[in-house]
Amino acid sequence: MLAYPASKKWTLVHQDRLTELQGEQKRRHNARLTHGYDSGSHSVIGRADEEGSPECLSVSLRTQPISWVKAFVEAQGQVALTNVLLKINRRKTAGPGPVVSGADKDLEREYDITKCLKALMNNKYGADDALAHQQVIVAL
Repeated sequence: MLAYPASKKWTLVHQDRLTELQGEQKRRHNARLTHGYDSGSHSVIGRADEEGSPECLSVSLRTQPISWVKAFVEAQGQVALTNVLLKINRRKTAGPGPVVSGADKDLEREYDITKCLKALMNNKYGADDALAHQQVIVAL
């Protein structure tokens, strides 16, 4: 370290500060996401749909901090996902009828929601919530 020229040392200091700043910005962003949920389950699913799809939500549930997942569960996110899954299941079992063009889309959505529920139940908060709400188990 003593053999480095002054310009190299300043570059290292700059990179270190830049890394700290980016980490702080990421923590702020995650804190905003944690406190961004309303208590209504419709808003949770609405936000999931706005962000793209349940596929994006499953990635967030696996990669966000546990506090974010806990806030999602407390905002009844798991129950809302289960309600959507139950609605898809009811649509499928409505009886014989013409082949619906959205059947593939429903299947894809059902798969993505199942991945979300798997990610949720892979931690204590989601598993406890699933055991507390019978409809989660029934939907699966």
